Amino acid sequence: MVLTPTYYLADFQTGDLYGEALPLERVRLTSSLQPGSFDADLDMRKLGPLGDGYRVMDLLRNGKCTLVPILEGVTDGAQPLTSRSLGEWWVSVIADEPPSPIVRLSGPEFAGYTKEVLLTGEWVGSQRDPIQHVRALLRELFSASQTVAADLGTWESPARVPIDLRKSRMTYWDAITDLQASEDVPFEWMLRTGLVLDGWSPQRVTRTLDIGQPRLARARPDIALELAAPGSVASLTAVGREQSQHRDATTVYGWGAGHGDDQYGGPGVFTSRSREPGEPVKTRMITDSGANSNAEVRRRTRAALERATPELQVWSARMPTDRYTPEVGEVYGFWMDDQWTRPRVESGSVRCVGWSWASGSEEYELQLTEV
Repeated sequence: MVLTPTYYLADFQTGDLYGEALPLERVRLTSSLQPGSFDADLDMRKLGPLGDGYRVMDLLRNGKCTLVPILEGVTDGAQPLTSRSLGEWWVSVIADEPPSPIVRLSGPEFAGYTKEVLLTGEWVGSQRDPIQHVRALLRELFSASQTVAADLGTWESPARVPIDLRKSRMTYWDAITDLQASEDVPFEWMLRTGLVLDGWSPQRVTRTLDIGQPRLARARPDIALELAAPGSVASLTAVGREQSQHRDATTVYGWGAGHGDDQYGGPGVFTSRSREPGEPVKTRMITDSGANSNAEVRRRTRAALERATPELQVWSARMPTDRYTPEVGEVYGFWMDDQWTRPRVESGSVRCVGWSWASGSEEYELQLTEV
C-alpha cells in the first residue's frame, strides 16, 4: 500500500497548523540524528486560479513555516483510529522559475535550525552538567528575540565537564556537539514531534527534547524486523550490508593539542582490538586539537576504533510502509532466515538511526546499527 500522508504547514514559532493541506509532489523525507531533510514540488495551479497561491507563498518566505506530514485516521489494529505525524521539517528554501508554476521546497528537520544561529550568550566554567547545558542552550535559542514553543524537559546527569562556549563564536549545533565530545559522558539528542488533536483533526505540532545516554535507544518489544528465506515474504523486503575494510581499523593512533615535542599523543598513545586469524593489520590516525592530555587523546582513539568496528557501522533495510512508522532511536528485534550469503540469525536487536521515504514508494528505507 502506497503511503499517502497529508502535508500541512505549521507556524515556526507556535507550531499551530494552518488550515489547508498542500498538494505536494515528488516528496522525499529523511530523518536522522544529523538531522535529516526534505524536498518536494508544489504545483501552484493546484491551489486555484492565478493569485490564489500568493498567501501560501507569503507564508513560505522568510522561513516562517514548517512542513508536517500527517498520517490521518490510522491504527495498528489494537488501537482506535487516530492521526500521527511523520516528523517536522523547516521550510528554509523555496525556489521558483517563472513562468513555471512549480515551486521547489526543501529544508532540514526542525533541529537543523540550531545550525543557523550563533550563540547569543556565554557559558564558561568547570564541573558543569552537559545535559543541563543542552537544555540551557536550546532555551536561549528559542527565547532570545523570539518565542518558539518547545518542551525541553528536566533531564540531568551526574557527569561534570569543563565548558567554554563563547558568544558569537559558534552555532548552537556546534556548541551541543562540543558538549557531546567528551567520551566520559556520551549522549544523543533530538527534538521529537507530536500532535495536539481534536478528535482525528490535528491542531498543533509539539516539539519535545529527547536525550539518550549514551545513546537514544527506546525498546520496542512489540516490533520485530524479519527477513524471510528467498522466495518468502516477511516484514523486511531487503537488507543491505557492507563490511568495508577501508573504514575498519585494528589500531587507532591519536594526536592532540600542541606542536612538535609538546604535542599530546603520538606513537605510544593508541587503542587496539584483537584480530581474527589471518586478518591483516589496518592502522588509522586521528587528530583532535581539543584533547589536552594523553588520557583524553586515548579516549578519542577508543571512540574512533568503536566507530570503525564493522558490527557497529550503519546498514540499511527496506520495510513496507503499511507495517508501522519507524522513529530514530527505536530498538527492534531482528530475525533473518538463511540467505545466499549469510546464515540464519535467530535473535538479535537493531537500533534505528535514520529512515527515509519518497512519494510513490511502498517502502521505508531504514538505517540500522546492531545493538
